[in-house]
Amino acid sequence: MPKYPTELVPNVLPITKRVNQVYLNNKGLFVMEGLDLALAEQLIQASRQPHILDNCPRDRRERFSSVESIQAWQQKGRLALPLIKHVGDSAMTLVGFGWMGPEKPNEDYDYTAAAEITFAIRLYEEAVGQNNSWPFTTAMLDAHQDEFGNNGVWLETSADNKPALNTYRRAGFNQVDTRMVKVDDNEEERVLMILDDKLAA
Repeated sequence: MPKYPTELVPNVLPITKRVNQVYLNNKGLFVMEGLDLALAEQLIQASRQPHILDNCPRDRRERFSSVESIQAWQQKGRLALPLIKHVGDSAMTLVGFGWMGPEKPNEDYDYTAAAEITFAIRLYEEAVGQNNSWPFTTAMLDAHQDEFGNNGVWLETSADNKPALNTYRRAGFNQVDTRMVKVDDNEEERVLMILDDKLAA
């Protein structure tokens, strides 16, 4: 398994690899690499936004509830790819967040393909509903491919999240299984998708 970053970085840097993010850049958005303390603190606040609480409740409860929880999460080995907007004086506003790193799908899924690199993406209020999901997804996959390769990349999402499912299929992910999970007091159908490198090329 390649060596993934396990700590917050002193300074978040632009991606220097061959990553197509012209569409995002033309809107003043930039995919960066790494997560520093300032962006970690913004991530805590962004994880409290209503649509994140609805769709990604573990962000607020577990992963990104505090700087300490973010540091513990980063220690699993994660390529953090924040989507930022420059707001002057070199300050950066976090408008999206994605990550990739070693992790297996839940064992309740029935699948046979190799699946060992998790993929996850979030867009926050300032970037939602502006057709940013597709270019952010492809930029993330390009960055990861350049550094680690994209063999065995998988994701899990809600079966009800049709826009996300369409974006992931367009990026080359194939649905391989579903399962029912309990989220708070409700049951939700979750979908497992695995990246087909041939489709994503």
